[in-house]
Amino acid sequence: MTARFVVYLGLLLVISSAGLFWVRQHKVASPFSVLVAFITLVFLGEIIAKLMALQYRYNAPIYHIISWCHVGTLCLLYSKQFKGSRKKIILSLSLFTLLCCIIISTFWNGFTRFPITNLALLSILGIGFALFHFLQMLQHPTSTPLLSEPMFWINTIHLIFFGVTFFSWPFLSGYFEMPKWDVYLLYFANILLYSGYFRAIYLSKTPAK
Repeated sequence: MTARFVVYLGLLLVISSAGLFWVRQHKVASPFSVLVAFITLVFLGEIIAKLMALQYRYNAPIYHIISWCHVGTLCLLYSKQFKGSRKKIILSLSLFTLLCCIIISTFWNGFTRFPITNLALLSILGIGFALFHFLQMLQHPTSTPLLSEPMFWINTIHLIFFGVTFFSWPFLSGYFEMPKWDVYLLYFANILLYSGYFRAIYLSKTPAK
């Protein structure tokens, strides 16, 4: 177990523990409690994946499930930010992407291989939703300072993380040899993603009475 993985796992544990504590106290706004659930799932999934790698020498099925859950998380999070026809667009695109991911995992990629195609679809969905919500923020500005707006952090982090993931796809898919710098880039992109989620969860907390 490398130091990088320990740091990554420790970050997930801290965020998950703090998030669950705030959720139990009913302090986290409804749309952002799904992030707490997702981070907790990722934390448990990473532990199971490590145990599977040690025992069976492969752990790809766990990452297939996490990719499906990430699509569901984006759906639940962003659908709460829109109404009417825009909400229907979010739900429709999410359902279509989820079905594509399940079909690809089952019939094309296979559960013994890392879900690289799922990550590409997830990246496109995440970038699209972030840009879509940024457009709404521009069209309907609020009095809340931008840096105090949870969705600003989520959209920004999604553009960075999913941008890095999408452009790493040729290396992950094996078309090109994975350079060492891209391994570190993906690692820090993951750290940034969950740190950004934590920032958004913290900002969504209701003030103490």
